[in-house]
Amino acid sequence: MTAYILSFLIGCAVGSFLNVVIDRVNPEHEDSAWSLVQGRSHCDKCKKTLQWFELIPIVSFFMQAGKCRSCGARLSRHYPVVEFITGAAFTLIWWRVTELLPFHMPNLAMIPQIWVLGFILCWWVIVGLGILISAYDIKYYLIPNTLLVALIVSACITQAYAFIARAIFSGFPDAGLMFTGNLVYMFGMERMAFMRIIWGLVCGLALIGGAFVFSRGKGMGFGDVLIAAAFGVLFGWPDIMVVLFVAFVSGTLVSIGLLAMRKKDMKSMVPFGPFLIFGALTTMLVGDILIAGYVRVFPILLTYSI
Repeated sequence: MTAYILSFLIGCAVGSFLNVVIDRVNPEHEDSAWSLVQGRSHCDKCKKTLQWFELIPIVSFFMQAGKCRSCGARLSRHYPVVEFITGAAFTLIWWRVTELLPFHMPNLAMIPQIWVLGFILCWWVIVGLGILISAYDIKYYLIPNTLLVALIVSACITQAYAFIARAIFSGFPDAGLMFTGNLVYMFGMERMAFMRIIWGLVCGLALIGGAFVFSRGKGMGFGDVLIAAAFGVLFGWPDIMVVLFVAFVSGTLVSIGLLAMRKKDMKSMVPFGPFLIFGALTTMLVGDILIAGYVRVFPILLTYSI
């Protein structure tokens, strides 16, 4: 329980920093804007430097009734939302990684806790980047190139870390990082960690890149292609298919809801980046549950895999 509480608090603190980046960095001028992240936090309205007790994640917002203590200007509701989402995501990642990796097993296959913490840190970085990417895509319909490159690099580092762990510890899964349970075995990829990554990259680029080319950049942005490439490397085949499936289904449902509520029309743009991030996080956390449920409903998948 202590680990979960600590994860949530760390996530909230990181979410507070993400809010600063979201507020101060405009992706259209990112080359010179990252320096704006430096410096003390202040009210955008009256420019007064905030005290420490005004910067407590989530708590300060509600204690101040969503207003600046000095000038009474209303604060954006995205502050506590981003902080809570980041805290919750960090906590769920701690739960998922420690559930998947057998560091608790009292045998020779045991993975030292420091290595498990390394995986958790890698995923925390990826989730933090994902939240920033989602926020920018929603706010500006544009994603800073710096974040896209950082996401791809983080995906490669995480997989490299997994390969090292696989080489050292016999208890690490032969296929590397797996989040969809038996789906990897159904496709006969249980001992093909490197090929899973290659096929995952090809699949991500083919599907999202194809949509980008077919729509001439109107249905998908090039940033979405790079996100799909990063997740293709991170999840590999066939897990990337679950990521994309969840992204397309959730994106379609939200778009239909916005049309029904007349928040958008058929010509309006709906950023797809946040749905890719949602698909990745969903697959990482409950991918095995989704596949188990799918096989129960459509057992033909299991038949063909055999």
